[in-house]
Amino acid sequence: MLTQTNTPTFAGGGHSAGSAIKVPTAAMLAVGTVTYVTATLTCSSSNTRGLSATGYTFAVAPSSPAGSSVIYTSTTGSVNASLAPLTTYTAICTVTTSAGSSPASSTAEFTTSLVQDCTSAGCVEYATCNSATTLCEC
Repeated sequence: MLTQTNTPTFAGGGHSAGSAIKVPTAAMLAVGTVTYVTATLTCSSSNTRGLSATGYTFAVAPSSPAGSSVIYTSTTGSVNASLAPLTTYTAICTVTTSAGSSPASSTAEFTTSLVQDCTSAGCVEYATCNSATTLCEC
């Protein structure tokens, strides 16, 4: 005797039941120190549904002038993005657990500096900055 088996359709229209635990709540992105060519970005979620975060993904793109996104990944929730001077950037992030990835964070916007920190210049602590020309001198 032959019987017909119907494949169940779950929420979202898929045929897989998925995880017993929901994905994390929407990620939150914090922009820390922004310098001449770097920015410290930190991603978190207020509710990972009791699961440990297994990864964080950051997408950073220049918005003025416009350009392509660079993807950074982290297992700690923080990255130091390498950037170009005097450029405006936008960034978003997501948090991943064994249940899946969170919705993306709100977009954050920040601008790198035109002036290089004199202590980062070639002569380190012997550098002085000329405020008129924004050049570092030894």
